[in-house]
Amino acid sequence: MPRPRALLLGLGLPLLACDSKAVEAQKTRVQALEDRVHRLEAETAALTARMKSFDEERRRLEQIAKLPSLPPASTNAPPTSVVVEVRADGLRVGDEAVDLDRFEALLRERLGAQPGLSLLVKADASVEYARVIEVMDRAKTAGVAKIAMVADPALKP
Repeated sequence: MPRPRALLLGLGLPLLACDSKAVEAQKTRVQALEDRVHRLEAETAALTARMKSFDEERRRLEQIAKLPSLPPASTNAPPTSVVVEVRADGLRVGDEAVDLDRFEALLRERLGAQPGLSLLVKADASVEYARVIEVMDRAKTAGVAKIAMVADPALKP
């Protein structure tokens, strides 16, 4: 039997060779290890790129966190909307009972002081639809651009 001799392949691993089959098997194992190293290097590069992306996102979020905060909302700020109640016995804006002409004038006054004011319309179920539309038309004539209907969830049919 011949004496084994040490061979160095690829990664510097010693190779003890007694016959050609053993040498080929060792070369195959070395090649598999080299392939695995290449795959791990590629995965490492992909993870490094992801970490770089995360670092950039972290820096961006830190910049956002440094933005000045808004001042606290003032509790005495004027309301941004007017609520009108359309009832069978007439119109009410807050505690004030108004007719259509006074309602329109009131809206004009408030819009003059606060442009962009919106109108919230609450109507009793007993009020005719045409009456609600008439109130909404007067609001449009007064210059109100945003009108919304308000429903009372307690008044389910």
